Amino acid sequence: MEKNLTVCYFGTYRSEYSRNRIMIKGLRKNNVEVIECHENLWTGIEDRVKAVEHGIINPNLWKRMIGAYFRLFKKFKNLPDFDVLVVGYPGQFDVFFAKLLTIFKKKPIIWDVFMSIYLISKERNLHLKNPISVKLLKIIEHLALRLPEKLIIDTKQYADWFYRNYKIPFEKFCIIPTGADDDVFCLDQYVEYQPKEKFIVLYYGTYIPNHGVPYMIEAAKYLNNDSTITFQFIGEGPELDVCQKLIKKYNLQNVELYSWMEQEELKKYIREADIVLGAFGNTPQSLMTIQNKIYEGMAMGKVVITGDSETIRSLFINYREIIYCNRDNPEELVKVISKLKSNPTLVSQISRYGFFCYKQNYSIKRNVQKFANCLNILNL
Repeated sequence: MEKNLTVCYFGTYRSEYSRNRIMIKGLRKNNVEVIECHENLWTGIEDRVKAVEHGIINPNLWKRMIGAYFRLFKKFKNLPDFDVLVVGYPGQFDVFFAKLLTIFKKKPIIWDVFMSIYLISKERNLHLKNPISVKLLKIIEHLALRLPEKLIIDTKQYADWFYRNYKIPFEKFCIIPTGADDDVFCLDQYVEYQPKEKFIVLYYGTYIPNHGVPYMIEAAKYLNNDSTITFQFIGEGPELDVCQKLIKKYNLQNVELYSWMEQEELKKYIREADIVLGAFGNTPQSLMTIQNKIYEGMAMGKVVITGDSETIRSLFINYREIIYCNRDNPEELVKVISKLKSNPTLVSQISRYGFFCYKQNYSIKRNVQKFANCLNILNL
């Protein structure tokens, strides 16, 4: 009888982050035994941002890191045998420690890079506040990318970016789309669309440049006189203040703002929505990735509208599984929303196609099957 693969999922990765949850669940659904060797290093996104702002050559930061890695080492030395070590996202520092720990075990390492923290730092303008720290991040990332046997990324376009910036060959990457946690965000079966008195356009997520929430607010401005359309925004983030000022400036009566909420509560809002908005930012990060909320909207049987990009076009046909439109012109988003509101049959058709596209191609089990296959090849 063939033995199932055993994976050590290792590092100071964000255990609550959807990417890590999805990958671990997906491996287990594909009969891979997962042993987690994890320690918390960061309390959240803002904690990591502050670390870069204050400088990564910081005694307090290194004290925290040494403590976390000491606890990781104590856990690691008591682990049962495993076949492959997977460094979770983000793991730019963890990869070095993982390499050190596996020297004598001679186990292959695979790293779910997922995103470049150097690029994220630049997009958050941290290079203007602490250029030395951001330059050091780039050097660390450059070295870290060369240590594992395989790297995981979510799109071909992002893998191309790593080649252009770090000369990492495409063959080293395994492409695993972001997907959705369909133990949470999914319907057992498609629910036929029923138009309601209120047409709800929903965005949920972080207020960051990647997502382009001000673009959505600008679109809401053009529809402010239509009392049958409501825009709902759920989330928090650095651009929330900008968006609140725009809402006040335009005196928008058709916008509702909500803070972050528990997933079960969020699902209720998604169920009630007619449209789910994806991402409209023009940052490299936004153009190269397909965000969770896009897959989640499809899995919940909703029409998803997002910004056009080569990445989106490589996976989806416009007006079939989802709708994509110009990122620079909010009036185009307005036209799409108005068109869908006046055509329930079109809403039903696209939401149905999107739902079954997700089920067939991007469910946790199907999506992460590619990851499991990659791990099996490494273990040969």
